[in-house]
Amino acid sequence: FACLRLSNSDFRSSLVLAGNFARDADTIGAVAGAILGAKYGLSSIPPHWVEKVRRPSGTCLQFTKGLDIVTIGEQLAELVR
Repeated sequence: FACLRLSNSDFRSSLVLAGNFARDADTIGAVAGAILGAKYGLSSIPPHWVEKVRRPSGTCLQFTKGLDIVTIGEQLAELVR
């Protein structure tokens, strides 16, 4: 929550700040990103960040190779509407 407040809820600034927290930066960044994404939507995320992670390589989870994360997110959102 502090990262969001300190950066005036700006997506990029919040995640850069969260990523610089010691000890638990990955979790803090993930939570901050999830909160901001849920509140402000895809348009709040820098477009080049979206394109960088949009299609996973499948290195860690092979079944994700080539999937479109944006499409999956839209499909999940439809499930709760």
